[in-house]
Amino acid sequence: MASKVSDLDGLQRGQTKTQSASAGLATIRAVPYVRFFLLLLYATYLSYAGLFLLLVPWTEIWTMLVMRLPVPLAAFLGHPSVKGMISAFGLLHFVLAFIEAATGLHSKPRP
Repeated sequence: MASKVSDLDGLQRGQTKTQSASAGLATIRAVPYVRFFLLLLYATYLSYAGLFLLLVPWTEIWTMLVMRLPVPLAAFLGHPSVKGMISAFGLLHFVLAFIEAATGLHSKPRP
């Protein structure tokens, strides 16, 4: 009785052992594609966020948005060194996108 229950634990109703094994094999084959897609999505996000943070502090849009804030905060966010720090954070996003793409494509997934 216990062996029948353990045999049925891994199988769905109406499936044979070979059908269950082939379904598991298809899932294993699909995992690298899903992993690649998620890696591509994450690297794309990091790239676009980096581009935004790198360029926007130096545009007129930034100045217009900062002018709507209270004066002390506007003076702080309008200072060139603060703009440089925000741009450096954007550059860090680009570096992280490159590292994720380079290491993620060459590393093997964990079992």
